[in-house]
Amino acid sequence: MTGSERRTLMTRANTMNPQVTVGKAGLTEAVIAQIRGVLAGVDLLKIRLPKESDGDELAGQIAAGVPCEVVGRRGFTVVVTKAGDGTGGETADVAE
Repeated sequence: MTGSERRTLMTRANTMNPQVTVGKAGLTEAVIAQIRGVLAGVDLLKIRLPKESDGDELAGQIAAGVPCEVVGRRGFTVVVTKAGDGTGGETADVAE
């Protein structure tokens, strides 16, 4: 994914609300399954991470476990897209 594609996807993600929240228990199989399920219907997903977590490490674990591609991370929020998908389509819960 090019830098331009990442910027475009992160701009789209600005108006989205997180669809999946990783709880204090961390990245469990149930959370991985939930992320897979949501990504089956959309191409861009915003995930809220716990404040006690190492965001970069957790984002890498999400990418490896789902599989998906990390678009970017801001604070305790990570944006992912389907592996190999860098363009258009539906988004999860776009705020009005």
